[in-house]
Amino acid sequence: MQLSSYLDLIAAYLPLALIAVGAVSLLFAAGYLVIYKKLLHGEKRLRAGKMAPVLAMMVYLLFLACITLLGRTGAPTGMNLTPFSSWRKAWYQASPSEWRYIIFNIIAFIPLGFLLPLCSGWFDRWLKILLSGFLCSLLIEASQLLTGRGLFETDDLIHNTLGTVIGYGLLTLLLALINHGGYRRMRRALAGQIPLVTLLALLGGLYTFYQCKELGNLSLHYIDPVHLAADAVSVDCALPDVPETVTLCRAEVGSRADTDRLAEKIFARFDASVDAARTVYYDDTAVYYSNGSGFSLCVDYVGMKWTLYYYIVYDWTGAPAPDADSARNYLEQLGVRIPADAVYTADEKGFSFSADMLQEDGLVYHGSVTCPMADSGRETYIRSEMAVCTPVREISIRTPSEAIDELLKGHFSWEGGIDSLSVTGMELEWVLDSKGYCQPVWRLDTLINGEACALRVPALAQ
Repeated sequence: MQLSSYLDLIAAYLPLALIAVGAVSLLFAAGYLVIYKKLLHGEKRLRAGKMAPVLAMMVYLLFLACITLLGRTGAPTGMNLTPFSSWRKAWYQASPSEWRYIIFNIIAFIPLGFLLPLCSGWFDRWLKILLSGFLCSLLIEASQLLTGRGLFETDDLIHNTLGTVIGYGLLTLLLALINHGGYRRMRRALAGQIPLVTLLALLGGLYTFYQCKELGNLSLHYIDPVHLAADAVSVDCALPDVPETVTLCRAEVGSRADTDRLAEKIFARFDASVDAARTVYYDDTAVYYSNGSGFSLCVDYVGMKWTLYYYIVYDWTGAPAPDADSARNYLEQLGVRIPADAVYTADEKGFSFSADMLQEDGLVYHGSVTCPMADSGRETYIRSEMAVCTPVREISIRTPSEAIDELLKGHFSWEGGIDSLSVTGMELEWVLDSKGYCQPVWRLDTLINGEACALRVPALAQ
C-alpha cells in the first residue's frame, strides 16, 4: 500500500471513531450529571486527567477496529503461521509497500502501549503490557479469520506486540523526562527503548546491506520452502547442455525525472502533452495522462519499460499487418530502439518484435515490443518491454542438475499442495531484478497434480 492509502484509512475511519466516542461520552456525562449527581446525590468528581486517557483509548480502539475489520473487504483470508514470512517477502520483492505494511502494523499498536498505563495503574510492568498487546492482536486476528476480513498471521501478532512494547517504552521515557526522574528511573526508561532501537538497527542494517550488495533481489524467489514427498517428483526430460558462465547485463533504472522526460517525449510524438496535475508516482511505476488527448502512459523505473494506452491513430483492422520495416519505423518514431536481428511476428491481431539477449553495437536487448491492432476509436496500447542492457561481466550459473536439486528441496514459489510434480522441460530465461540486473533463471516446465505449470529457480551459482 502507498502512504496515501494509510492516510485515506485514517481520514475515512477516524471521524467515525470520534463521533462514536463523542456520543458515548455525552450519554455518560448525562448519566453522571442527572442520575449520579442529582438523583443519587453522588459526591465523587470526575477528573479530566483521568478521563482524557480513557476517552483517547476509546477513540483508538474504535479506530483500530474500523481499519482492521471494516477496512479489509476483499482481503485474502486463511492462516499464515510461519514467523517472519512477511519480512522475507518484503526483502525478496524489494517492495516498499510490503515494508510499509510491516511498519504500519508496528506503529498501529504503539498508542495501545502508551495509553494503557495512563488509563490504569495496573499496567505498570513490561510483562503486563506485552501480554495485553498480544491478546489484543490475537482478538483482531481471530476476528479477521472468522469474519473473512483478512489473514490470521503470526507476523501480525509479533508486530502488534512489538508496537505495544515500544509504546510503553516511549511513555516511560517521556514521564522520566517530564518528572526529572533519578538515575534508576532514567536507566529503566532508557532500557525500555531497546525494542525500538533494535527494530531501527535491523531495518537500517537491511537497507545498508541491500545498497551495498551488487545485485538486486528477484521477486520470484521462494518465500517458504514447499514440502514435497520423496517420491512426488520425477524428471521426464533430457537436461539441456548449457555453458558454465553467461554474461551478466544491467538495464537502466530510471528516476522520476527520467520517466518525466520519457512521457513528454512519447506524448509529443502524438502532438499531446503531459497533464502534470494527474501524474501519479508509485513505488515501481509512474503513471501519466495527456491533456485531453486520450493518452495514458505507465513507465516502470526498472528497465524503463512502458505501456502507452491510446485511441488508435491508424485503422489496421481487416488490412494486412505492416511489414517489418514499416512497423520498425513506426516504433522508432516513438523512440523505441529495435535491434536489426529482432524477431518480427505479425497477424491480423497485431505485430511484435522480440529479442532474447541479442547483442548489437555493444548493447544487449532482451524482451519484446507489442502493438495490437484494433478498430479505429477503440482503446489499444503499445507495450515496450524490451530492456536495453549494458554487459557487466561473466558469471557462473547453476547446472541443470543443480537446479533440479533446488526443486527437490522445495526452493520454488508455489501455493497449495503438491501430490505429484513432473519436470517436462528446462530452459534458461532472464529476469530483471530490483536493481536492473538481467539475472539468469531456470524455467522448469512441469505438470503439477496433472496441470501444466512453469516454475522458476534462480540460476546464479551460490
